[in-house]
Amino acid sequence: MIDLTQVELFEFQLIFHMEDRIVDLHNDYKCETIIYDFEKQLLRCSFIGELRIFLDFGGASVKKINVLFERTLDSSTLNSFYRGRFEQNGNLLEFTEDGKGYYYLEFENGDSFELHSSKVLLYSNG
Repeated sequence: MIDLTQVELFEFQLIFHMEDRIVDLHNDYKCETIIYDFEKQLLRCSFIGELRIFLDFGGASVKKINVLFERTLDSSTLNSFYRGRFEQNGNLLEFTEDGKGYYYLEFENGDSFELHSSKVLLYSNG
């Protein structure tokens, strides 16, 4: 399990060392599902490749969603994932008052998500 909660600002996170392997979410994995559980405030992205990989955003509140209805061959390819800043009352902030970071996910075809999250974990179920 890899904790990505405090990754460097604007550092793209697509390649990881996990279970003695290199996991490249952009080139070697396809996003299979994205599920948001409102009650648990959990956004989970599951990826399929050599392993089944999960990217969980705990304490999540989705701020923006852009989903295109036309599916293409690369619709499930993750193009970027990083922690960034967000605007509040005209100020650029790194964290909310309760310590949540702001995360950006964008897929090759233009689908994208922006959300606040208190805990970001990447893991495999083998």
